[in-house]
Amino acid sequence: MKRSRKYFSRLILILATIALMSCKKETAREIVTERPPTPVKTTPAKIITFVNKLTIQGTLEAEFYANVAAKIDGVLEEIWVDEGDAVESNKTKLFMIDNRKQEQNEIVSRQAALVAAQNHKVALANIDRAKAAAKKAKLDMDRFTRLREQGAATANELELHQTNCEQAEATLNLAMAQAEAAKEQVAQAEAAYQIAKKDLEDCTILAPLTGTVVARMKEPGEQASKSAPVIKIKNLDKLEATAFVPGNYYDNIQVGKTKIALAANGTDAGTYVVTYKAPTIDTTLRTFEIKAKLDKVPGNTTLAPGMLVGISIVLDTRDGLAVPSHSVIQRAQGHLIFIEKDNIARQLLVNIGYEQDGFTEITPKPEQNLPLQPGDQVVAEGQYLVKDGDKIQR
Repeated sequence: MKRSRKYFSRLILILATIALMSCKKETAREIVTERPPTPVKTTPAKIITFVNKLTIQGTLEAEFYANVAAKIDGVLEEIWVDEGDAVESNKTKLFMIDNRKQEQNEIVSRQAALVAAQNHKVALANIDRAKAAAKKAKLDMDRFTRLREQGAATANELELHQTNCEQAEATLNLAMAQAEAAKEQVAQAEAAYQIAKKDLEDCTILAPLTGTVVARMKEPGEQASKSAPVIKIKNLDKLEATAFVPGNYYDNIQVGKTKIALAANGTDAGTYVVTYKAPTIDTTLRTFEIKAKLDKVPGNTTLAPGMLVGISIVLDTRDGLAVPSHSVIQRAQGHLIFIEKDNIARQLLVNIGYEQDGFTEITPKPEQNLPLQPGDQVVAEGQYLVKDGDKIQR
């Protein structure tokens, strides 16, 4: 009887232990199911203006410049300017070529033109004399023709005057031909004189534009030619930015519309409009050249030809819904964000657009029935710790 009681007590103890363990498991399951909300930080979505830019490097150049070469071949006698000198268009003398030689040529050519003109006058006077002789010979022949008809002159006398008349006509024709040749000689001599005169004028070279001498490539005594520059001049007050753009952006650049922003030595150098676009794309480099005139340079910026500048080309601008770029997650199903709705994380698949200053342009994918409006809270920190439907706490 005592043994039965002992077994019965043990059975009750075992059943009580099992019941207690079952209660603990159920309590633990309830604790796991009801875990606390995940702490996160959110940022409101907002509308900003996105600017699609292409950033490249370019160079500043003088808009107006001239490589000044000699107009005639010869020896440099004088060079009157040096690097850094300011020059004025059509006033400042730059250099001189073979002036003494050209002066002599001009004198000789001018004298030759005068002689040719005098010879032409002599030839014209010979025409007048030949005309008078031909007229006299014609009158004599006509008189002896009538005398012959009357029997008062012999046939020999008539033939003599006929011959004289023919010779006079021939002399007149010769005089007229000589006068024509003398006229041509006058024209040739005058042309030679004008060339010599122009060569003398071309000995002294004037500055073709107002600016500054930036290079002097030759010295007095050296040989100059039409193909070899002696002086290089640039107008430092009129600058333009030049750059080469990848060919796939050719349609995005519009002359007079597309804007570029310049940065020189880390300083804003202003915004300007594209004033030139190359008509073709280089077949080797697959780039094309653009230029922009720097019409209003900021007063605190010092720019000079040859300077390397950063160029940001504004390709497109538009307003779009923006979220912090780090809030966008990329997973197998695509790009997504989490937004907060009544303290619940809601997953939203999105298409991304432009990126700018730490923000990304997004548009929700249309197949979702979850709109996103400016001001909606987007999970910006802790987004990798939550999933769709989780409780969150800001």
